[in-house]
Amino acid sequence: MSKNIHVSYGRDKSWEVKYSGEPSPIKRANSLDDAIKYSKPLAKSDKCVIIIHKENGEIQDQLSYK
Repeated sequence: MSKNIHVSYGRDKSWEVKYSGEPSPIKRANSLDDAIKYSKPLAKSDKCVIIIHKENGEIQDQLSYK
């Protein structure tokens, strides 16, 4: 089973792309849209879900590529 991808707002005021359970981001982006665009091909390849968080950490949306 592949890990899901999380897009969340980081402490350094950038949007981070991380796999579930991984402490370090695989990508930092200046905008939420850029982070989502980067995540989509990964999620399609891995057949997983992108979980998009608001700046406050709450889940805003989920995009499934399973």
